[in-house]
Amino acid sequence: MLRLNKLVIWNCILGFVTVLFVSSQGIADIALDAKGSLSTRLKELDRVLLEFEQYDVSQQLIQRGRLYLVQPGQFRMETDPASVLVVSDGTDVFEVDYLLEQVTVYSLNDEVRRSPLGLFLAPAEALLEYEVLEGAGDPSDSHAVRALGDDAATSEEIDSIKTFALFPNQDNQYVTRADLRFEDGWPATLDIAVAGGGSMLFLFVGHSELTTIDPDWFLAPPVGALEFIDHRSPTASNPPNE
Repeated sequence: MLRLNKLVIWNCILGFVTVLFVSSQGIADIALDAKGSLSTRLKELDRVLLEFEQYDVSQQLIQRGRLYLVQPGQFRMETDPASVLVVSDGTDVFEVDYLLEQVTVYSLNDEVRRSPLGLFLAPAEALLEYEVLEGAGDPSDSHAVRALGDDAATSEEIDSIKTFALFPNQDNQYVTRADLRFEDGWPATLDIAVAGGGSMLFLFVGHSELTTIDPDWFLAPPVGALEFIDHRSPTASNPPNE
């Protein structure tokens, strides 16, 4: 009888461990599928123009802008009003703040790891920094409605929305979570939860394929009389052209 009880207990434990393993494996497979699905969508944005509006945590409009993107790693972000210009030449990222009269340069590799916007620049490298879950659009979600540009969304429109939740898999002092929503294959919203509280929302209000590309878009901006601040490694600290 005692032996039988031990056998029953062992079978229960074995069954539980098996279920746990299968469940864990299933979750891992789902995560891999989600990351693969997101990777495919991001890589399709290899030569595009994205027009955006940026909102703060209280949903107040901060600025409007345009993002010219050529993968891998080349982009140009212009804002209205023209207070900030961000340019990547494929190696370094230059941020020009005309109000502060500063030019700050970062390594592209560092920016790809640090910011969810790096997903658009180098998807393969950026996705290494995140765990990814995939879900469908929620008609009660205000971001889904705003992405559609309408107060009400039909079931067909909701079906066209895909959302990916991204969680940094290492300590990230800037971001705790990012939610990237697509509609009909195009980015609709990027909602970023900032470390320490707060959030920022990028609402993509227009998009098009880039049929012609001006190489000058991605050149390092001249520093001139602006203060130059270098956040790259000491081996790559030469300022761009004066």
